[in-house]
Amino acid sequence: MGFGNRWRFWIQGSLASSRASVLINGVPTKEFPITKGVRQGDPLSPFFFIIAMEGLNVAMRSAIQNSLYSGISLPNNGPSIYHLFYADDVLFVGDWSISNFKNLSRTLKCFHVVSGLNVNFHKSKVYGIGIDNYDVVSCANIMGCEVANLPFVYLSVPVGANMNLKRNWKPVIDKVQGKLSGWKSKTLSFGGKLTLVKSVLGSMPLFYVSIFKAPNFVIDLLEKIRRRFLWGGTDEKNKVCWVAWKHVLADKELGGLGVSSLKSLNIALLCKWIWRLKSENSSLWKQVICGIHNLSRKPIYNLSKRSILGVWNNLVSISRILGEMGLDFYHFVSTKIGSGRNTLFWLDNWIGDGNLTLRFPNLYALDKRKSCFLAERFSSNGFLWAWRKNPSLPVEMAELAQLCRLLDGVTFSSDPDSWKSKLSSDGQFYVRDICKLIDSKRASLDGIPSSMALSRRGVGVASTRCLFCINGVDDTDHLLIACDLAKEVFKWIFKWCDVPFVSFSSVSEALNFAAKWGNCPKKKVFLTILYGGLWCIWKGRNDRLFNQCLVALPWAGCVEVCVALGL
Repeated sequence: MGFGNRWRFWIQGSLASSRASVLINGVPTKEFPITKGVRQGDPLSPFFFIIAMEGLNVAMRSAIQNSLYSGISLPNNGPSIYHLFYADDVLFVGDWSISNFKNLSRTLKCFHVVSGLNVNFHKSKVYGIGIDNYDVVSCANIMGCEVANLPFVYLSVPVGANMNLKRNWKPVIDKVQGKLSGWKSKTLSFGGKLTLVKSVLGSMPLFYVSIFKAPNFVIDLLEKIRRRFLWGGTDEKNKVCWVAWKHVLADKELGGLGVSSLKSLNIALLCKWIWRLKSENSSLWKQVICGIHNLSRKPIYNLSKRSILGVWNNLVSISRILGEMGLDFYHFVSTKIGSGRNTLFWLDNWIGDGNLTLRFPNLYALDKRKSCFLAERFSSNGFLWAWRKNPSLPVEMAELAQLCRLLDGVTFSSDPDSWKSKLSSDGQFYVRDICKLIDSKRASLDGIPSSMALSRRGVGVASTRCLFCINGVDDTDHLLIACDLAKEVFKWIFKWCDVPFVSFSSVSEALNFAAKWGNCPKKKVFLTILYGGLWCIWKGRNDRLFNQCLVALPWAGCVEVCVALGL
């Protein structure tokens, strides 16, 4: 394995110098040497074990090279998988054949003779995927292992289980419920319960929701457990919830308690896998995924085998789920061009505000090589195109001229292409940024009880007209953005912040206005005043509706907010 003599003498000295004693009635005996390895609990023990397992890795690689063992070869230039090591857990993968089992058994016995580490076959199991049970039993007898069926648990994660079923989430639900003893709810203060909900109960299902898309009924049940504990309820009796749970989940910047919903956390953690797929070019798991789904020239949301269900199919659906919320993951992340060899020309977002298919749809329809990389469009003699027919229509010629001007400003380097996030100042992906983004979309999804929203939900209202003007209806975007009163408030806000006035068409557009400013203090001040202005408009509307208040413009409340903040 390439270790020098000096290093090996050090290791030999560590193994030979181990001594121990036994406590008998509290009195230690005389020390005696340990003949096998280091003492139990020695900090060097895991290190030695990893070195020994590296020997097994070399032995398996040699068996593959000499055609003594056949692993699983993935298509599309994917890797060959034959074993997975994690600490003392080993998973062997291979073609189903008698020779494979016999040679694997011989390799493990040779490893035992050389290293002294014996495999406990009685605790090991054999799984046959798509294999007749009789053949599984026959091969298990060769190894001396037990026969088992899917699903099974590997590294505390269920493998082969249908995670859309409630019973497969029972370990998570039981663990959360077991943490909520009745005495804790009665004795802890509200701050203590809030801390427990955020730091403990919010992180306990983290391992599961970072891999699987949790069904809505599981999310609702876990949120119910957290909500009941926070307000002091028990299984037998519920307490009054003084604040709506959606307000508790909201970020502190939006007036909430910063608990964050499990659903937004689940989606954000799954988005992290999309980010890692683009940024971790040499990782084994990416090679496996690209080999199965042939993603080298396709975006992640295109599956080569749509019949494949499970973890990956749910991960691909995240783009659709974000779209239903009015969000586009690829709008908030973009490619930083290096060599241009890993960036798809049409389908990746390397221009910063969406991919080229959105800006040049007519040229995209004419191109024969829709999955080419950015670097493949350039040569020493100019641009390389592959049109089905040359652009001839005025709209096509206009798009081509604009595209050529855009490509003239592209420069390459020897560095590999990388991804950057617009939601953070350092360009890195953070789960908390996606969580905040999802939670902040509540207003833009018509989540406030305007007259139109109540009417759509079957609640009787006297009128759906705006209370401040006669030309609009009382819905979220009109009341907070398009109404004459709202426009006046926004003009004052922009004037106070010394920002050129911009007219918005929706709440989501207003909330995303300062996203490009990064984390500068100016952004925080502007958003604080903006949120205060939206709240004062909503409060003024309610005062007029329920208290018959005749104040026409509620920007006095905005001024009070700014004065209180010292702005």
